[in-house]
Amino acid sequence: MARPATVILWLLACASIAREAQAADPNAGAASAWAETPQVALRLVSSVVAVGGGQPAKIGLQVRLEPGWKIYWRSPGDAGVPPVFDWSGSQNLAGADVRWPLPHRFQLFGLETFGYTDEVVLPVRVSPDLAGAPVALRLHLTYGICKEVCIPYEADLALDLPRGPATPSIYSDLIRRYDALVPKRDGSAGLRVVRAALETRDGHASLVVLAHSDRAWTSPDLLIEAPPGYAFAHLRRVAGNNPNEAQFVADLAGKAPADRLAGQDVTVTLADKGDAVERTLAVERSAH
Repeated sequence: MARPATVILWLLACASIAREAQAADPNAGAASAWAETPQVALRLVSSVVAVGGGQPAKIGLQVRLEPGWKIYWRSPGDAGVPPVFDWSGSQNLAGADVRWPLPHRFQLFGLETFGYTDEVVLPVRVSPDLAGAPVALRLHLTYGICKEVCIPYEADLALDLPRGPATPSIYSDLIRRYDALVPKRDGSAGLRVVRAALETRDGHASLVVLAHSDRAWTSPDLLIEAPPGYAFAHLRRVAGNNPNEAQFVADLAGKAPADRLAGQDVTVTLADKGDAVERTLAVERSAH
């Protein structure tokens, strides 16, 4: 059995080697090891090489998928498993805010889902508990990927941000590029979600969303996230009262009573011409 003094010397030597490696390559610790399966590879990457003075650090979950496979958005649609982030094993972490780039819409076997193919980076804003102190990120990720079949997976990822200046890493541009794809605050980018109303005609309930654009519409799309038990189908766009307005009608599905949706919050993501905005608002009851 090794003597305590020998163990301490060995640990000090390892720490010295790590410091020398980081000095030689400051980006050496800015990415975790890959967690790989035959279909997907994931890792954490950081936009900075150290924690800086305590301001939130921007990191990202980088996902690379084999052709034809997809990973899901926070609200997967008719099928699929969204990624679930567990940071409980981390140290000096006050919060980790995951941000979601605008997803793609998929149709398969009559089901509609939302997610990402090929490669995506989910930006994460990391806030330290103690400003300026090192942050040890430990992520247990539960997620699912699908092609013709779906596979559930789990992954454990580790990334350490040492004490020091928040110098940009070689991954800062990558994270910034995907952060720019996250839907913005409602009303920016010339897009606005005006209202959402529950409408019932001939016994059929629909959610009608009124949207406004400062410029002519090209190919607008709308994503609706509702409380548990509610789902929407057959989204269609109808003309508004003027060229800058559009109404989106989605038939209500799911097992929850339709009339109880009025007064509850839905999150609406509106996209057009590569821009996207997001708004959470209460569902009104239509006069119809």
